Amino acid sequence: MRRLTLVPLCRSARAHLLPLVLALALASCGTDTQTVEPTPALPVLTVVKGSGSGSYSPGQLVHVWADPTKDGATPAATVFERWQGDVAVLTDPTMTQASFVMPSASMTLTATYEAAALWTAERMVARGLVVNSYFPPNHRGVLFHFHGTGGSSDNLVTKVESVIFLRYAVAAGYAVVVPESSDRTNKQWQVSVDWSTNPDYVNISDLVAYFKNQGKIGATEPLVGVGTSNGGGFVPYIADLLGFKASVSFIAPGNVHRLMQSTVPWMGVLQQNDDVLAAGWLEDAEATQKDCIDRGVATELYVNEPSPLYPERFWRLGTLSPTDSQAIFQSLKGGGFLDANDFLIESPKVSSWAAVIPAAYSAPDLMKDIGDQLECSHATHIFSSDYDAKVIQFFDRFVP
Repeated sequence: MRRLTLVPLCRSARAHLLPLVLALALASCGTDTQTVEPTPALPVLTVVKGSGSGSYSPGQLVHVWADPTKDGATPAATVFERWQGDVAVLTDPTMTQASFVMPSASMTLTATYEAAALWTAERMVARGLVVNSYFPPNHRGVLFHFHGTGGSSDNLVTKVESVIFLRYAVAAGYAVVVPESSDRTNKQWQVSVDWSTNPDYVNISDLVAYFKNQGKIGATEPLVGVGTSNGGGFVPYIADLLGFKASVSFIAPGNVHRLMQSTVPWMGVLQQNDDVLAAGWLEDAEATQKDCIDRGVATELYVNEPSPLYPERFWRLGTLSPTDSQAIFQSLKGGGFLDANDFLIESPKVSSWAAVIPAAYSAPDLMKDIGDQLECSHATHIFSSDYDAKVIQFFDRFVP
């Protein structure tokens, strides 16, 4: 039998054989190759005359905001009308701030605005109390706006969120009357069983009579009311006693409406992160709504959720430019007060956000206004103009 002897290959031979071995190995694996597909581009949202443009993943929750100053309009001379474009994704295209789930295709939303007459409230003092009012030509109803604890008539006609709402109401054909409570210490409205001795009832009743005598309120002209916090508790009371067509309570659960068994249509607008109302406020508001439904009284109830802070948020204050607003936003973002989606991480009432605001914007009144905008974004116990359209639509159901 022949013996096979293995002879080690020299280094040079191994070097020549290596390419052949690799080629045979690759051939044994077949000829298939793996192709790496490029990552598909994200759908793009284009927001015209508003904020929120960007690229988003399909299924991502997206927020948009109407902002007439974005394209050079004068906010005081316009009011938001509705969103146009790919509005099928919106629950209500008349809301100035809207959220929706991003579809798989790119889309465009355009905020449209209508011209609104510039106007200034007429200020008078009656019985030592300030009343601001404006009666546009051919108004079809009169809206009374009641402040919350610590508030005043002058406050409501100067604070930006309230001013935006009043402009919207006037543009919709309503006159506006902004009185203040008789209690100028705690600055609260009084609700009492014996209405005949309630100074706030007496004052509002006499105020309506005064404007009727002046010919500013028609003899049968419909009245409606909006109240915030303590004013939100007062408005169902005065609406029932004076025969208002409807009332809206902001950041108040409407207990008075339920206790009085009022037949006046009632709407409630609450804030998700309310830190002032007593525990159980949502259950109370739902009980008021159920009571209305059970008795056949028209009613609506909404809870406003927090929204992301966006770079143009502070532009609405009127005294700030887009660059100013963006600088404030960046200071909060860089200071760690916003999460990855630009929501406030904690309530601005307890955080130290003021410490990071640039010195150029540190004037006390401006800082208060910035804080108010942060509270609106976080949906704390504060009046917000987000539901302007809902409020007026509710009133329009009962005012011709």
